[in-house]
Amino acid sequence: MNLNKKNILLIMPFYFEYEKQIEKCLSRNGANVWSFNENINKNYINRFFSIYCKKVYKKAVNISYDKLLKNLPQHMDYVFIIKGSTITYNYVQKLKKIYCQAKFIMYQWDSVANYQKALELSKWCDYNFSFDPDDSIKYGWKYRALFFDPELCILDKEKRYDLTFICSLHSERAKLYRAIKNFSKEREYKFYGYLFTDKMSYFRQKYLNHNPKFDVQINNLKFSPLSQRDISSIYDVSKCLVDYKFDNQMGLTMRSIESLGHSCKLLTNNHNIKKEDFYNPNNIYVYDMESIDIPEDFLLTEYESVDQHIYHKYSIQGWVEEIFNFVEQN
Repeated sequence: MNLNKKNILLIMPFYFEYEKQIEKCLSRNGANVWSFNENINKNYINRFFSIYCKKVYKKAVNISYDKLLKNLPQHMDYVFIIKGSTITYNYVQKLKKIYCQAKFIMYQWDSVANYQKALELSKWCDYNFSFDPDDSIKYGWKYRALFFDPELCILDKEKRYDLTFICSLHSERAKLYRAIKNFSKEREYKFYGYLFTDKMSYFRQKYLNHNPKFDVQINNLKFSPLSQRDISSIYDVSKCLVDYKFDNQMGLTMRSIESLGHSCKLLTNNHNIKKEDFYNPNNIYVYDMESIDIPEDFLLTEYESVDQHIYHKYSIQGWVEEIFNFVEQN
């Protein structure tokens, strides 16, 4: 992979500082990177308009992309779009007209079942990748799981928590949170839990929409998200991470890959993980949402380290290498 002095436009949602990890890795490999936050819902006003006044929201999106086009250099080698929830056909075409030599790359860390626009976006791009193995087969995209950042993983810390579940409040996570918390109490395991939501979503879902999945006591919730560094520090001292995937999601979550980076065991409801090259039943247990019954010896036995080439493959460097090597060779 040769990214030395290559110009890359990175368009993605700024989320838990993953954009900083990607930008840093690209820069470390010699690239010049311009990053753009495609998610303009950074404040409650834009979020409100995105739900209740879509015309105003669309204008705000257009203004943001107009500013982007004014602040870019004359030459770009790659336009790297991750998710692409707000970019439109018109703006992709504008970018293609300006950067006619650039290679357009899409990476999806959401499943088509949850995000239909990915099908449209893939037609606008030259190379398409997905974290979802089923989508990759169905639509002819290149499969590539997510990544962890080794710089955030300290592997020689003493493990303090038996089970750790850090998550945002939606879907069946509240149900799983209660089940894991009760299981830990019954077995006298040390449990670290952090159930996060923002206040606007919580009150809207619970009191306006009467969503039963948000029927959670307010004293069990956190309204401030943990930083990526704080989360990583907790993972460093955790024996086992708890993971939950959506019903329609086949790809591995970020937490699944981060458990590999932090040398933690993993509880997940994603059966697809058994097909991965790093799967080890000593390290990974696939649970059933209807019965959280974890074998006792699973948590009592030590984590078995993976081979170094596997560890590198799922690092952010391995992720960047696989994507850009494929683009250059095809």
